[in-house]
Order: sequence, then C-alpha cells, then structure tokens
Amino acid sequence: MTTANSRIINLSIFFSINAFYMLLYIFNHTFIQVISTLCILLLLVSGLFVFLQVHTALDYKENDKLEIVSKKALDNFITYLYEQINDKLTQIRKYLLWKNKMENLTVIVIIYLIGNFFSFLNFSVLFYILTWGIFLYNHISNVYIKKIYAVAYPCYVDIKEQVKYVYENIPKLKHIKKNI
Repeated sequence: MTTANSRIINLSIFFSINAFYMLLYIFNHTFIQVISTLCILLLLVSGLFVFLQVHTALDYKENDKLEIVSKKALDNFITYLYEQINDKLTQIRKYLLWKNKMENLTVIVIIYLIGNFFSFLNFSVLFYILTWGIFLYNHISNVYIKKIYAVAYPCYVDIKEQVKYVYENIPKLKHIKKNI
C-alpha cells in the first residue's frame, strides 16, 4: 500500500523530470551538457566548502575506509546482472543461430519498425515519454486499479459462484445413450 509520502515523492520526481526536460528544450541544451555542468557545479561547491572550512579536520581522515556500498548489495547486484546478461546473450545466440525461423523474422520486423519509429525521436524525447509512461502506469495502478479491485472483487466472487451453481444444475443427460 502506498502512503501519502511516497505519492508526494513520486509526484515530485515526475514534475522535476518534466521541468528538467522543459528547461532543456527552452534553453536548447543537451542532456550531457547539463549533466557535465551540474558535475562541475558540485565540484565547485564542495571546493568552496573546503575553502571556507565548513567541516572540521577531525570529521574526515584521509586513510579512513568508508563503506559507501555494502558488499551484500553489490553481490546481489552483480548476481542479478550476471543472470540478466547471460539470459539475454543466450536469447541473442538463439536468434543468431536461426533456431526458429518465424521468431527470427518477427525479430527482424520488430527491429525494423523500432528503427523507423525512433528515427525521428531523439533520446531526450524518448526519455521524456518513458517518464510519462512510468508515472501514468504507477498513478493508474495506485489510484484506479486498487480501488476498483477492492470494489469489484466481492462482485466477481459472487458472480463466479452463481455461474458455477448454474453450470452444475444443467442436466448432463449422461444416462441417455444415443448411437448414430
């Protein structure tokens, strides 16, 4: 169940991505330009903090070993990545060896259609559409589907029981043997 906080976080992420891409469009910049500028700004701000000595020298020691990413999280990610890469490469191998000709023809047609469809869309537009799609899916799932499911499920169970009762009461006429 989603809470109000998670909905607010989802909405803020959605609107910030939309605002970011609108600003990219308005100022006619690319995504890489903005990311590199933000990285430079981050480095400059951290340099300003070091110059102004906002933190004390006791807070940070150069030889301290920090665990930013845990071994367990990294191990789980590597295992997941290993399985996904091997699954996809096995599937690609199957297509390259032409094990099933109809699947290969379907893949060729799909790749051709994707190439033609995305020939007029750049990465920014694709990412923008993907953001809208993910947000709309989550919003519709959280707001409508769960509420409809809570109301419709008891009706579904009742209708299912009634249909089962009607089906069981249809005479089967198994005792009649008719030869043709």
